[in-house]
Amino acid sequence: MKKTLLLLISAALWASPGAALELPHAPLPDGAETPFEAELQAGYRWMKITGRSHAGEYEYLHPSAAGSFFLEWDPLPHRLMMESYYLNRKDFFTDIDYAYHDLFMVNVKSRGLFHNLDHYSFGPDPNTPPVLSFTDRNPGDRYGVATMMNRAFVRFKTPDFPFHIYADTVRQDKEGTVQQRFLLGYFGALEKVSTSRTIDWQTCEVTVGANSHLGLVEVDYSHAEKKFEASGDKILYDAYPNAPSSRPADTYPHNLVPDLKSSSDTVKVHTSHTGRITAAATYSQGDKKNEDSGARSEYWNAAGDLTFVPARDLAVFFKYRHYDLDVRNPDTITLTGTTSGTINAYSNVRDSISSQKDVMTSAVRYRLTDRLTLRGEYAFESVQRDIDSNWDVAHRTTKNKGRLAASYRVLNRLTLRGDVSYQDVDHPAYNGDPDAAGEAKVSMTWLPVRTVTVLLSYGGAREHRADMEWDGTAGLVIGGQRKTARDQALGSVTMMIDDRSSVTATYAYFHNNVDYTVPYHDGSGNVVLDPGLVPYDDAAHTGSIAFTRALSDQVTAEAEASRTWSRGSFRPSGSVPGSDGIAGFSDLKVVENVFSAGIEMQHSKAVGTALRYQYREYNDQVNSANDGTLHAALATVSVKW
Repeated sequence: MKKTLLLLISAALWASPGAALELPHAPLPDGAETPFEAELQAGYRWMKITGRSHAGEYEYLHPSAAGSFFLEWDPLPHRLMMESYYLNRKDFFTDIDYAYHDLFMVNVKSRGLFHNLDHYSFGPDPNTPPVLSFTDRNPGDRYGVATMMNRAFVRFKTPDFPFHIYADTVRQDKEGTVQQRFLLGYFGALEKVSTSRTIDWQTCEVTVGANSHLGLVEVDYSHAEKKFEASGDKILYDAYPNAPSSRPADTYPHNLVPDLKSSSDTVKVHTSHTGRITAAATYSQGDKKNEDSGARSEYWNAAGDLTFVPARDLAVFFKYRHYDLDVRNPDTITLTGTTSGTINAYSNVRDSISSQKDVMTSAVRYRLTDRLTLRGEYAFESVQRDIDSNWDVAHRTTKNKGRLAASYRVLNRLTLRGDVSYQDVDHPAYNGDPDAAGEAKVSMTWLPVRTVTVLLSYGGAREHRADMEWDGTAGLVIGGQRKTARDQALGSVTMMIDDRSSVTATYAYFHNNVDYTVPYHDGSGNVVLDPGLVPYDDAAHTGSIAFTRALSDQVTAEAEASRTWSRGSFRPSGSVPGSDGIAGFSDLKVVENVFSAGIEMQHSKAVGTALRYQYREYNDQVNSANDGTLHAALATVSVKW
């Protein structure tokens, strides 16, 4: 793929557009030089990992050569810009732009990233006697996935008329080894199994289109095709014992990763963005298909926007959105044993849920004074579902949401912003959806003196759901509630110590709490509700300080340290017999420390060096087997032209 990209880039730079469209361009003034700037960095990246890979979750943990390259060259009418870096064969980035006049433009991007994955071990069943057994078929395997994204965009324009033809293609590849966990057996005789699975997934999306300025309006049409293909261990096979149902003992496929395909056509129209009234409309239709199961969906969406500015300080906005989704799936599924070839057909497949959704929004923005701006918004949403008696889901859900925001510049150096909203929901679709929700945000930007900048912000959300429902063998059970609280706060202070030094201190807080009623099935199959509110709670605190110092005109040093405390817990009240055992798997307490330092030296106008070091520590205070530390250093030499 990399060779293909290089060939495309070379063709874009030297092929026909420049020769075929010999248009006049303004010559450079006498004595002027063609703008040119370039920098090349080359070096080596050293890494050492101790313990588990949590400390370097998004690092490919292998030393390698490293470097970067930047180029900007504008020999008009050609314009070329390239920016790239390379840390290792799994972590890299390249962005190339080339244009000839305004008639031809191409952009190519390539990005690679590696993600280390956890190897989970559930351990033995705590019940006596054990209800489940656990088998890890690959206890020593390490898991990770490399992701690479390549994108190419090209656009042509006619010389004397605003008409464009464009094409955009994106390809994403994921490959590596992951941990697949599943249950083997049947209800009453289940085994938890972990096995390694090789993945090689490819997603390709191609969009072609054209747009033009046609008098009072601009029109754009595009067609898109998208395809996902799974290779590697696309299907897993295991021997299942004879079940009490009609399924005989055999080797059956399971955990299939399906191939997917979709296409869409979109038309966009909008008026000129100048004037007191502007409007836009969009229509899109398409289909999606599961190539393995035969499930298919067709959809069409429509959108309309209108902006009216009756006065300099007043603007009114109207938006309308419509979504129509028609989903179909086969009436039966088959399960074929690979040993005996016996085909088991199952006809109790629920019909998929088709729906229609309408969203209408109106908003007003008014600048009351030069210092105070107000914004009000109201939105109404309605979802209509086409469902049969097999689904216990609301046929219609409606939402009403109001929002009020303000921005007030108290002083030339002090600005306050606030935003509050409230949402009311009738007949939520699922138990996790709220029937009432509120959210508030406030922030302050303050420059008390010229050398100090202060930023403070807070955001909070509250959700509530009453009369949660469960469908048990004893009939429909109604009761319980769900409460959710989310908070986040940020404080940052930047201070210029002198003309060469600055320091920034930051603190961030994140908190999530969910209290809800938990249903259990007793030995008779009845639904029993835990009468207490079962809390799920997690929080994280992060503090950091960064320091930058220009030691001289040629030498700059920087250092940064941060620490994060994370905790989480899930605590049933234990009023239902046997439910308190869940708490043994719920606690989370982690401390993460990061320290980095670097120095850059410019030895001459053209030559410089840099040295950077980073230390990361992951300390799991509940399970020390997850602990790990990472040392990484990068040394480079740079040359500028």
